[in-house]
Amino acid sequence: TEAEKKAVLQSLTDKFGALTVLEADSVGPSIGKKLQSDSLLILLFAFSAMLIYVTFRFEFWYGLAAVLALVHDTIITLGFVAWLRLDVNMALLAAVLTIVGYSINDTIIVFDRVREDVVKPDNKGKDIGALVNSSLLSTLTRCINTVVTVLIATGALYLFGGSTIKEF
Repeated sequence: TEAEKKAVLQSLTDKFGALTVLEADSVGPSIGKKLQSDSLLILLFAFSAMLIYVTFRFEFWYGLAAVLALVHDTIITLGFVAWLRLDVNMALLAAVLTIVGYSINDTIIVFDRVREDVVKPDNKGKDIGALVNSSLLSTLTRCINTVVTVLIATGALYLFGGSTIKEF
């Protein structure tokens, strides 16, 4: 409560002298519920928009597979968030949406390569599983390079960013 916050600040001031409060956040249950519902709506909108985009660019089954992969990536990420007991806030939502963006980017690259390889004349009659595996392997280096670049940028944000960006 506001009274408790003032009491803590007064106690710290009495013990250590003058201090400056850089940030003080409090999230009540109603705001927490609103953040949760807004986050779910944003993710639902993002998944729907990506389903429409991938369906338009490829076909419905590709879009459905891409969205299922996004749901998987989101669930795994949120599982780690729960396991690490991190606070759910707007920075976390931005991080999850960033992961969704990179995930759909890699998925589209792989789908595009599969589509290119399927229509090549010398691939007619080949096993679709082997063809998809070959397409995936040909894009693997690019996808790994993207992840390494993101990890370097995220590491720099973590090391040199402020305390508010560390959660991202």
